[in-house]
Amino acid sequence: MSGWIKIYREITRHWIFQDAEKFKWWIDLLLMASHEDCRVMVKGELASLKRGQLTVSLSFLSARWGRSKEKVLNFLRLLESDHMIERNSDRKSTTITICNYDSYQEVSEQTPTANRPQTYRNIF
Repeated sequence: MSGWIKIYREITRHWIFQDAEKFKWWIDLLLMASHEDCRVMVKGELASLKRGQLTVSLSFLSARWGRSKEKVLNFLRLLESDHMIERNSDRKSTTITICNYDSYQEVSEQTPTANRPQTYRNIF
């Protein structure tokens, strides 16, 4: 995983910025989201991800963030209630879609040019 994401300064006025842990988790979700359509292996089966999606399990996020599955699930529900994500769960995993991903992660001419690959259309 390489590249970068955009973070607008306005985020400092968003409720998520007021809680350091939740802000860290939000940024982590953004960093884990796919920056282009792709196919990934999920427990031995191929799954398709769109740009702005990630597939995870509650167990994975719980271990990664060092919190209980219940606390992680409550956080994801909070993001859903604020229309920041959509979740689709099955027995194997949860697919999280970052709402409005393209609107604030689009690559534009204002993209920083330092260390940018020659072809940058499909990166954050």
